[in-house]
Amino acid sequence: MGVRNVVLMVYSVLFVSVPPAWVSTAARAADPPPRDAARSTANSSQEAVLANQDMPSPSRPSPPVVEPVVYKGVRYEQDLQSYRHGGTQPGGYLAAVDVKSNERLWMLKVYEVPGQDAAGVSTPGRYFRSMRLLQDRGEIEIENEVGGKYVVDLSKRTSTWISGPDSGHG
Repeated sequence: MGVRNVVLMVYSVLFVSVPPAWVSTAARAADPPPRDAARSTANSSQEAVLANQDMPSPSRPSPPVVEPVVYKGVRYEQDLQSYRHGGTQPGGYLAAVDVKSNERLWMLKVYEVPGQDAAGVSTPGRYFRSMRLLQDRGEIEIENEVGGKYVVDLSKRTSTWISGPDSGHG
């Protein structure tokens, strides 16, 4: 039996009220009888919601959805798959993509995501909260989830911290 199967069995024993298939029929017969079968569907639904509140949930919500910015034929977007393109951290990358060919042009690390791996904890991502084009300057202003604000110069492909929390600026 593989490690995955053992983990699933332990999980189902601890968190799931329905016994897994590997529990014998005799053991199931020893379970208490089901509650009154005549209860309403509404009550069942409410109980299901309450039961799911005890289920484990992710430790962080999904990254915010931030719409891309298009400027001079290039789409600038948060890169949620930076590891596939040479990135070294979860979040904090801006990708430039040609609008016509959909070809990836470049990627820029906008800010550092402080690592927690040394403490034995995986580093959660730090993603963009908002992104807006400063058209008159050819720059994009990006705010991350913790309130750090950065300006990306699109011609120089550089990022500058301007305000709020930042791993490199206390």
